[in-house]
Amino acid sequence: MIGFADERVINFLNNEVLIYEDKGVIYYLGTEDPENYTNIINEWLQLPVVTLIYNGPEEYRTDVDQALTHSGVIQGIGDTIMLVKLRVSGDLTYISISCNGETYENSESLCTTDQITREIQAFLERVFGEIEKPNFGFLVHIGESIKTEVIEKPSKPVTFEFEQKYFTVKIGDSVRYLPEGFYTFTGNTIYVSKNMNVELTPLYFENADMVYCYGDQFVVYKQGALRYPDGKISCISQEPYDLVQEEAVPYTVSVSDGRLDRKASVCGIYDGYMIFSNGTISPFSFAWQMKVSGPILEWCAQNDYLFVLDLSSYVRLIDLKNRKLLWKKFIPRAWGIGVFEDKLYVGADNGLVMINFEGETIGEHECRDFGVAPNGVIYLTNDEEGHFIRYNDVCVLIRSDEVTVYTDQVHVFHNVQKVRNLSRCVVVKTDKGCWVIPK
Repeated sequence: MIGFADERVINFLNNEVLIYEDKGVIYYLGTEDPENYTNIINEWLQLPVVTLIYNGPEEYRTDVDQALTHSGVIQGIGDTIMLVKLRVSGDLTYISISCNGETYENSESLCTTDQITREIQAFLERVFGEIEKPNFGFLVHIGESIKTEVIEKPSKPVTFEFEQKYFTVKIGDSVRYLPEGFYTFTGNTIYVSKNMNVELTPLYFENADMVYCYGDQFVVYKQGALRYPDGKISCISQEPYDLVQEEAVPYTVSVSDGRLDRKASVCGIYDGYMIFSNGTISPFSFAWQMKVSGPILEWCAQNDYLFVLDLSSYVRLIDLKNRKLLWKKFIPRAWGIGVFEDKLYVGADNGLVMINFEGETIGEHECRDFGVAPNGVIYLTNDEEGHFIRYNDVCVLIRSDEVTVYTDQVHVFHNVQKVRNLSRCVVVKTDKGCWVIPK
């Protein structure tokens, strides 16, 4: 019978609860008085308690635990010591058990690993007889508060269930609502246990020729092969332009059956569309293609709008959603374009022409070069300041042996061989490997 003087009050995860335990076994934990559940607790107190000493491979410890549970023998700190020794070779298993004056070993009749639980259960039944397990036990829900309920057919006196917690995780510009656990973001593994901000910092891949985003992980191109996170290696003669929908996109795409009648070089990927240097755009499926301009010099995009500057100095605005040319404008000697907020910036001669989305010129600015970063437009007034390479959503300043990449943050690199603006990251290739800046 329960000695209620043995129950005590404890602080459990900032909750004051009553606990009844004996021989290292918890028989009750909750906010109510254990006396309300005397019959249930007393039934569990009738079951034998053993101190288990296990000597064997760790991966088979659960087989021993299951044998005890199924037999109705409780693990704790009891007066009875149970020694279990396991040795495994391939699928064959040697078992030696000693408990309560009884012993068992199978050196001359080895069992297989899937018979471990059955062999130990047979031994326990010989030692303790057939044990009638209680029909009821306790389930303790652990969350902001502690809630205890009576459950049927439990495997032990008290079972703990932890509430699944969700947290807000901000990753760059996106926000995700995730359950607690391990996650890998841009190559870094963290444990989410609270609301968090994950900073997208550059990652380094030594000796890589190029790196591509692949889900939350990366594919490395090295020595003529794509190397996937799961160990898969795909030999490919030429470095891909990008990896889209987990497929390698080559620099030059040949499309048959009349949709594109010649090879076309890829000069950009944006929001499900491929932009070709010959002035054609197409979705990844190649379900259709649209000729939007002459040979493309530069392009940029915002939402459903694609802005294109061709070699003939024409600037065009294409509505991607409706596949429609909204306007075109001739800017003499134009050499670059970029979009920021509600303005299109066009570099021409030694200045910058500002155009609204209706195609109207609304201003000019004198400069030698410019770049469009996420937080604004950067002007260069002389050649000594360097020169910009403009991509759709980032810009790169090259000055002597220093390369500065403007994304949400500013990153400076040296000994740079090339910079690639991919659909989900910026890759800076050096003589030693690749730096990857996630977007």
